[in-house]
Amino acid sequence: MRPIAFAITLLLIRTAASAEGGAAIRIWGDDGMERVVGAWESGFREQHPGATFAVRLMGSGTGMAGLYSGTADLAILGRAATAKEIMAFEWVRKYKPLEVEVLSGSLGTPRKSPAVVLFVHRDNPLSRISFDQLERMFVCGPDAVKWGDLGLGGEWAGQAVRIYMPDAGSGTAAWFRAKALGNSRKWRWESVREFDDETGRMAAEGVEADRYGIAVSNGGAANAGVKALAISAGPAGPWVEATAANVAARSYPLARSIYVYLDRAPGKPVDARVAEFLQYVMSGAGQRRAQRVDDFLALPPEALAEQRKRLE
Repeated sequence: MRPIAFAITLLLIRTAASAEGGAAIRIWGDDGMERVVGAWESGFREQHPGATFAVRLMGSGTGMAGLYSGTADLAILGRAATAKEIMAFEWVRKYKPLEVEVLSGSLGTPRKSPAVVLFVHRDNPLSRISFDQLERMFVCGPDAVKWGDLGLGGEWAGQAVRIYMPDAGSGTAAWFRAKALGNSRKWRWESVREFDDETGRMAAEGVEADRYGIAVSNGGAANAGVKALAISAGPAGPWVEATAANVAARSYPLARSIYVYLDRAPGKPVDARVAEFLQYVMSGAGQRRAQRVDDFLALPPEALAEQRKRLE
C-alpha cells in the first residue's frame, strides 16, 4: 500500500472506532468467531464482573488493521497473518506483533478454519500422500504428472492427475500453498480446475465424477464417491488421517489454527487486562466454553501451556 493511501486508511479506521473508548478490551477480526468471542466474554465476566468489551468482527482481513492503527487490543484471525499484514504492522510500530494460537480449526465446517483434506476417487488405490508428492503434483516441471509417478500401476499408471480445488486467490488456497507447496506460485495450471466455493463440496464432487482427479477440500465435503488420503509432512511418514481427534491433537499436518495477535513492544509486558483475558481463553474453562458454542476444537494441554508462555 502506498504511504498516502495507508495513512488515509489509518485515519478512517481510527475515526470509525473513536467511540469505543479505552476501558474496554477491543477485539477486531474474523466474523466467523462471533459466537466463540461472545462465549469467552460471558465466561470472563463471571470471574471479572466489571469487564467490558468492544467487539468489531468484520473479517480476518480487518483484524490486523485494527491492531496496528491502535483501535484494537486484540486481532483474532481464522488463519495466520499474511506477510503483508505483518509488514504493515511493522511499518507502523517498528516491531512485529505478538502471535498466540488460541484454538484449533474445525475438521470440516466452512468459515470455521477447516482442515484441508485431499480426496481421490473411491476406486483410486492410493491411500496416502506426502508434501513432497503434492509439490511434485502441483509445481511446474518438465513432464505432466501421472498417477504412476505416485506409485500406482495398471490402468492408473499412465493417467494424468487432474486437480480440483478452491479458487487460487482464496484464503484456503493461499494457506495450502504456503503449508504444503513451499509457497510456490508456479503451478501446473493446465491440470487445475478452480471453484469459487468455500464449502469445498464442488471440488469433491468434481473428483466423484472424475476417476483420475484429486480434490483440495475439507472434511465436511466428503461424499460416498470419494475417499480422504492420509497425509505426511515428510517423505517417510508418519501418515495421519483427517479425523477430528487428529486435528485437535495437532498431528494432522493440514490442520489449521485460530490466532490472536497483539501489540507488545519489545521488553514490555502485555497489558494486564488483555493478558488476563487471554489466560482465560487458553484455560480449560475457556476452551470448553468455546467448544460448546461452535465447531472449533480445543488445543491440547501441552500446546496451551506453550502458548501461555508467550504472554510472559
